[in-house]
This record gives sequence, C-alpha cells and structure tokens, in this order.
Amino acid sequence: MIKFLGVEEHRGAKELLEFNLDMLRILGIWKWDVPHWRFHRAFAFLTIISLIVFNLTQICDAYIYISSLDHLTKLLLSTVVTVLLAVKNIYLIIRSNEACELINQLQNKFFINKRQPTPEQTLILNRYAARAKLYTIIRSNIALSIITFWVLYPVKEMLEEYVDKFDTPEYGIDIKSKSNKTTILHLPFVAYYPYDVPNNFLLFILTYLYQAFCGYSVFIGMSAWDMLFVSIFIHTSGHFKALQHALIHLSDEALGALQRDENQLKLHRLAEQTDTDARSVWTVGLNPQNHIEGEGTENDRGGMQAEMIKQKLEEKMQHILNNCIEHHQAILSFVMKLEAFLKPVMLLQLFVSMVAFCVICFQMSMIQIHTDATKFVKLSVSLVSALIEQGMFYWFGGKMLEESLKTLNAAYNCEWHTANNKFRKHLHILMERAKSPVKLTTGGFSTLTLESFTKVCAVGIFQSLK
Repeated sequence: MIKFLGVEEHRGAKELLEFNLDMLRILGIWKWDVPHWRFHRAFAFLTIISLIVFNLTQICDAYIYISSLDHLTKLLLSTVVTVLLAVKNIYLIIRSNEACELINQLQNKFFINKRQPTPEQTLILNRYAARAKLYTIIRSNIALSIITFWVLYPVKEMLEEYVDKFDTPEYGIDIKSKSNKTTILHLPFVAYYPYDVPNNFLLFILTYLYQAFCGYSVFIGMSAWDMLFVSIFIHTSGHFKALQHALIHLSDEALGALQRDENQLKLHRLAEQTDTDARSVWTVGLNPQNHIEGEGTENDRGGMQAEMIKQKLEEKMQHILNNCIEHHQAILSFVMKLEAFLKPVMLLQLFVSMVAFCVICFQMSMIQIHTDATKFVKLSVSLVSALIEQGMFYWFGGKMLEESLKTLNAAYNCEWHTANNKFRKHLHILMERAKSPVKLTTGGFSTLTLESFTKVCAVGIFQSLK
C-alpha cells in the first residue's frame, strides 16, 4: 500500500514535497518551468474569475431573499469558503517569489555542502516527508469525497421527487395527470441567475456543470493550498527531530568521525611503521642499554598520543556542535519567514472557520433527523471537513512547537560534562535560544496549538447554539 501511494521513505524529502507542489502547478498557482506553463496560469485566472462570478450570483440571491434566515445561512457558507480560496490563490500568485524562496530554503539551505546530514538524519527527514505526503493524499481524497457528495446530492433529491410523483395516492390511476407533475430541478448551490434555470433543461445542465466546476475547484484548491503548508510544518518538525538526534548522539558521532579519519591515515602510516620497527630491531640488538632507557620515552609518547586523541575528539565535538547551531539558526530563520508569510492568510482562515462552524451547526439544529437524515449527514460531513481543514494547521503547528521545545532537552543530554569550556559556552547559548519555542500564529492573535483549536471550536459552536 505504501509503495502504491508513493510514500516510501527512500524517495527522499525533496521528491516527496514535490507532490504538493505539483498539485498547485496543475491548478496554475505555482511556478512551473515547462513550455505549457502559460496554459496552467490561464486556467488559474479562469478559476479565480469563475469563483468571483459565483460569489456575485450568491450575493444577488442573498439580496433577493434577505428576509429569509435559512436561505441566507445556506448562501453564507459557500460564499465565505469560495472567497477564502479566491483570496488564497491571488495571495499566492502575488507573493509567489517569496513562497518559492521559502521552499528553496527548506530544501537547500538547512544543509549545505560543508554541513551535510548524517545517514540517520536523512532517514528521519525522509520519514517525516513520507508522513506529510500520506496526510496530503488522505486530505485530498476526503475533499474529493465531500464535494462529490455535495454535487450529487441534488441528483438524489430530483430522483426521489421523480419516483414520488408516481407513488402519490391523490392521482390514483390517472397516468396522464402523473406525467404532468413536473420535477423541480435542483442545483448543488443556491444562487441567482438572470435566466430561467428551472424551466430550461439545457441552461440547467450548463449551470449545473458550472457549479460543479466551482465546487471541485474550491475543495481541490483548498486542500492543495492547505496541505502544502501543513507539509512544510511536518518537514520543519522533521528538521527539529534530526537536530535533536545529532545533539543526543554528538559524542558518538564525533568519535565515529575521528575513527573514520584515523582509518583514512592507517594505510599511509603502515609503511612508515614497518620501517620504524625494522630500525628498532637493529637498534636493540646493537645497544640494549639504550633500549632500556627508551622505555620511559615510549610511555611519554603514549601519554602524548592519548592527549592528542582527546584534543582531536574535542575538536570534532566542537565542529559538530557548530553545525547543530547553524542548523538550529537556519530552522529559526525559516520559521520566522513562514510566520510572516502565513500571518494574514491564517487570520482570514480563522474568521472563515468560525463562520463555517456557526452556519453548519445552526443548519444542523434546524433539521429534523427522522425526516431529512440525508441532509443532516451532508452537513455533518461538511462540519467534519471544516474541522479537519482548520484543525490540521493547529495540530501540526503545535507539533512543531513541541519539537522545538525538545531541542533544549536534547542539548542537555549530550555529554557536555566531559567537554571543554568553549564547548560548554556554545552549548549554553544554544540551550538559551531553545528555551523560546518557535510558534506560528493566526495574525499574531492565537498560537497554532491544539489548545487554541479547542477554544476556537468551543466559541464557534457556542455562538451557533446561542
């Protein structure tokens, strides 16, 4: 199953993140260095224009039925979600250079030529990247299922009305009167159009396809947009985990690096050692007294070699610690840029989510389950989708915050007590910076954590019941 979905860890973090970017490239809102890129960009502008026209038709319908609260709530949900996607797409197109720079920094700036990841760190990063792609596939399929349910729901209603008109007792056996009873044509979304949709089947089909296109554009585009940045959250958490692994196993990695360096010099020294041993044999045979006097010199040489090995080990540990500090600073710089990029969008999404929670809960409270169970299920699925859409940002944003806090414990668990003062001083600076966790916010008001999400849900549901 993992191979079928393409989420094998050996594929690499960069390749796995490309899956999210390809979804946005197909929608035309991410740069694509291919000859047919202009057609994808044209498709993106066509989608945005379609969503704007869709919103205008709903605003006109709201003006006509302004006195109907039930009608207005139906319009409000689809309107705010469509506006949110249109704003997100325009925002990403306008700031595409900054978004590309963020992705480039995530893929190429955390590790550079002089600071390459260890095999264990690469395995950790690939594991988190595979997890991000798996969540993207699940979220995309949930979105497709929900919008398919919404689009096909009117077909189900029309079929029920068509069947019911032949089962109505008031017509008896009058087949002609049954056939004269028309079926009301339903659209997936409530909107106003300046032409007669119910009485013109061709216009109804075209309008139905237009609304289906808008609906699929909203749900697919929203999941692609959201999962790109959720995947970035997961990748960043993976970098924190890789940093923690390097800190915890810092002394082991330094010792391993020292042994690798020694092995590289082993063949070179072997020839010199052979010549030295041969000369020592002739010297001992000719002058035994000098050999006895040289035993003290051999002991001093062993002590000097031990001291040199200790010094080299400290240098290796210092070098690895410097790499960890640079890695940590790169992650912190990246999160600051990510926060600045997402801050206005997350604030708008928070507002839309609050409206969605209130509207859906209000509509569900007005439905009698025993008479309209299908509509209740439809709204329940929509509520779950809204919770997942907003909850993923809070959940994985909170996970990233937790991983950044664990960096402090990982730094403390390295064998700092056997290191020199310089190492301890640099480690102390890293620990002091790690005391302040990285956090993403919704416009600077609310931190993206699971606790904040429960408060948002509680406020939204409370307001709808109030």
